[in-house]
This record gives sequence, C-alpha cells and structure tokens, in this order.
Amino acid sequence: MRDSIDLCGVWRFQPDPYFDGERMRFFSPDYNAGRWRASPVPSQIDDTDPEILPGEGIAWYRRVVLVPRQWQGTDVSIRFEGVNYHARVWINGREVGAHDDGFLRFELPVTDALRFGEENLIVVRVDNLRYPYDVPGMERAWRNRGGILREVSLISRPPAHIADARILAEPAGADGTLRISLTLVNRGTTEAAGRPAAAITDSAGRPVGQIAGDQVRVPAGASVTVQLEGTVSGVSAWSPDSPVLYRAALSFAAGDRPVDSMEVRFGFRSIRVDGERLLLNGQDIYLTGFNRHEDSPRTGMCTDLELVRRDLVHMKSAGANWVRLCHYPHHPGELDLCDELGLLVMAEIPLWQWKGNAEGAENAQRKLATARRQLASMIARDFNHPSIIVWSVSNETFEQHPEVADGNRQLIRLARELDRSRPITHVSDHWGTWTTGDFTEDDILCINWYPSLRRLIPTDPWGFNGRSAVRVEQFDYSLGANDWQRELAIFHKRLPGRPILIAEFGYPSIEGVYDCTVGEDVQANVIRAEFAMFNEPWIVGATIWCYADHPWAREGGMKDWAISPFGVVCHKRRELEAFRAAAELFKARQAQRRGQA
Repeated sequence: MRDSIDLCGVWRFQPDPYFDGERMRFFSPDYNAGRWRASPVPSQIDDTDPEILPGEGIAWYRRVVLVPRQWQGTDVSIRFEGVNYHARVWINGREVGAHDDGFLRFELPVTDALRFGEENLIVVRVDNLRYPYDVPGMERAWRNRGGILREVSLISRPPAHIADARILAEPAGADGTLRISLTLVNRGTTEAAGRPAAAITDSAGRPVGQIAGDQVRVPAGASVTVQLEGTVSGVSAWSPDSPVLYRAALSFAAGDRPVDSMEVRFGFRSIRVDGERLLLNGQDIYLTGFNRHEDSPRTGMCTDLELVRRDLVHMKSAGANWVRLCHYPHHPGELDLCDELGLLVMAEIPLWQWKGNAEGAENAQRKLATARRQLASMIARDFNHPSIIVWSVSNETFEQHPEVADGNRQLIRLARELDRSRPITHVSDHWGTWTTGDFTEDDILCINWYPSLRRLIPTDPWGFNGRSAVRVEQFDYSLGANDWQRELAIFHKRLPGRPILIAEFGYPSIEGVYDCTVGEDVQANVIRAEFAMFNEPWIVGATIWCYADHPWAREGGMKDWAISPFGVVCHKRRELEAFRAAAELFKARQAQRRGQA
C-alpha cells in the first residue's frame, strides 16, 4: 500500500547569482557540497542571508535520503507542494524533470532513478527570475519570494493506483447526491484488474453510505477514468454557518485484496448563479470578507498554517463568510482550514496585469498557454474543497487589448469545461465608463476600484510623494462613495441580469496614525462610506482590500514603500480602526439580509 517520507528539514543550500551551478555540476553526486550553507526547507532564498541575497535569482538545494528496500517494486514519485518559480530536479545525478508553475503542486516519477536500500542524492535548482512569457511575468503586486516554499516528500504507491479523485457532492432535500470520478493509473508491466468503491463516513467516523463500481481492467502503462454515482441519506449541507464535512475512503480492489486506497474529505454543497442572485444550497447569499495574501511576518510566503488559522478565525469574528485568496493558488492546507471553519473562497491563478501583445506577440501566446496549464492544475488540485465557490482566471488585465479580452474568454471557457459546478469569472479594473472591459463569458461580474484613494490623493495616488490636494478635515467621504454609486448603476444597466461582486475596495493607512491622509480614521471612514453603496439587490458581496499589510515589490505599488499599507490589520496582525469598522458593517449587513430572506 502507500507510504511516504517527509523531506522537510535541513538541506544544503547554495545561491547561484551568476549561473555557475550547471557548469560546476552542482547536481552531481561527485560534487562536494560540504561547504554549502545549511538551510531549512521550506524556506525563501533570501532568508538565508537577507542583507546580501537578492529576492530574485538562482539557488540550489541538496539532500541525501535513505530509500527503504521494501519500496522496490512500487511506483515512487517526489512531490513538491510549491516551488517558486521554476524548478529542475535531479536524483543521483540524473535529471528527472522540471516544473514551471510556482504555487502549484507537482510530482515527478523517480522510480528508475532511485537506489533502493541505499542513500540517494536529491538536488533541486530553483529559479525565480522574471520572464515575460511567464504567469504572472514581469509584474508583481507582491514580493517575489523564491525557493522551496512548501513541503516536499517522497511517495510510494502500488504500480496500479488511484491517481486522481474528484467528488461532486450536492444536497438534494434531506439526502445528498454523489458523483465521483476516479482516474486509475497502471505503471506496472502487467494488466491490473479490480473494482472501485467508495465508503462514506460522517465527521464522527460513522458509516453513512457505500458505492461500488463494476470490474475495471487497466492495461500496463495506461490509465482509465471511471465514474461512481450514488445517494447518501440524511446528509447535512456544508455552509459557513454549518461547515459539515464527510470523508470518502476510495479503494481499488481485486476481490478481497486491496490494490490501492486513498481518502478524500468533502462537503455536500451547491453554488449557483440565478439571474442576478448567487445561491448557496438554493438560498441567497451575500458575501462579506477580505482579500488575503499568503504572507507571514515569521515565514514570508512559506507555509505558516498556524497563522493562517488565526487569520481566518479573526475574519470570521468580524462577520466574514468569504475570503478571496489572492492572487495565486494558496497552500492546500489553507483551503482545508476554510473547509473546516466555514469560509467561502475565490481561488485564482496569478495572471495579473497582462498586457497582451504589448509584451510581445510570442510572449503573449506563451503566457496564455501557461495560464491554461496553471488553471487546469489548480482546478485538479482543489476541486474537492467545498469552500471554493468561484474560480478566477485573471486579475486586472489590460482588457482594452483584444487579444487579452479573448484570452480571458478562452480561460473562462476552459475552466467551465473542467468544472461545471462552480461559477467562473475574471476580476476586472476595466469595467467603468472610463474604460471598457469584456465580460462575455463571466458568470459573476467581479470588479475592483479605489475612487476615494484618487479623490484624496489626486496628484500622486499611487506614489504618496505629492501632497494631498484636499485637507483631511475638509475631505468629503461621500465623494468616493458617490463615484461607486454612479458607476455601478451604469455598469448594471449595461450588463443586466448577472450578479456583481466587489472583489476589491479599500484605502491605505499607517498603524497609529490619525488626522492625516493615511490615518487609521480616514481608512475606516472610507470603508464605511463606500460599503454603504454595495447594497443593491444585484450586488452579491463586497471584499475589502485587504486583510493584512504585506510586503510587495519595491519597484511597484507605492514606489519606495516596502509594505503595502492597505490592511485592516498591520503586518504583525494588530487590529486597526478599519477592522473594527468592517466588523460592524459586515454583521449589520448580514443581519439585514437575513431579515429580508
């Protein structure tokens, strides 16, 4: 059956700013890495020497691991939960594969490169330099952290095993319907035969259902996808108020002999767009919440699930039922916590500020192909999370360029082919009368805007280097709010019949500063004034940018500011006045909507 080895811990580490590693054969077992630094994995490249090492560049990691002799005859792969951004991997001096999509899990088959019962050398080359054909490419709205940012493991499976399982579970009255798609892979040399089955248990481990399929034959070197369908009686629907989870023990067995098994957690939940309404389990829902970057003051972009839990619990305490995990696939453990705590999620790929052919026609086509690959990988990885209710294919792209608008449409159509159970969208800042966005394919119209920022700092709204043209004590907070009201009405009239979701709104502040342009009081008042405009029946939610201050690229955003100051809590997680304002607003809006139901 299955087994694994955790490869997190101390590795040997060497930065490579001048691309010497391949010439010096850093990947070779004959190379002596005894003088290399020791570095933990997961880790960020620049954490090993933050005063000298740049945030972007090349680095190498090496580790020796003893592979059990009893694994011989199994199918072994190395799994990375996330490497930023490009990775190449060697086992015992043999290159076993590469991966070019940061933030996404990947596995490489390594059986033929291993020596069982002996020590084996693993070498990883990491490259987080920016390339114009990548996604996101040259632009960043966050600090471009490089390294092996998430967990690594060796995994042993039977030669014939369950490679993928997707569960579509929806409530149907007092019951629940289940459709399970299993992909069976046979990497052995002889045909494998068996019967797939699923045993369903509730959160207490009590059996609640069983589904068995017909006999399946999987030829050597092939894969087969099978479907299991059934009904489970007396289920509880998953929702933010009641995040009830179930488990499916999936098996592939020949008679009484198990070939392979795995377990998947899921919830019975439906999400639908009905005209201008968003329906969760058949009931109207209004989304209140925050944008959150995967960032920790302790670990940067490396895994910090303890902080994630505290953040999500804190959001829920403010009346949030929703979080946008911007702008890239977050750690799957973060999604597990959203499942457990009851927070609805927007998940998206990092296609941000895409300018299309302005970046070069060939780069534009390569970037779109990369985005398609990342989208498919994200959906495959995260399909079974009931918390995810919408997939986003891009954020703030240059939709005035026809090739960008067409690319967004292509991506939305691809996501819909891969998952017809969830709404699909792209997040636009090209939606108002000042520009033209394309929303041909979107199920939900997701939009960003910061009118109060431009009202209060019109001379230099993103630089903070010019003085405010309006004195703070004279600032009329209704100006930005009225901008929202006017533009939303025009936008809704232009595209009636679909729900509108405010994906970003907000304002910057500095902790402990008041009575000035970036005061905590100004930020809170802007949020109060603008949120009041998001109460039309065709608006299905509002998402504050953002939950916590986070590091961003110094050459972007507010120029020399190392920290993006839009959080309603500071980087170290102390509450600002805007967080308390958000809590009042969210709770009042949810109470109002419940009263209207």
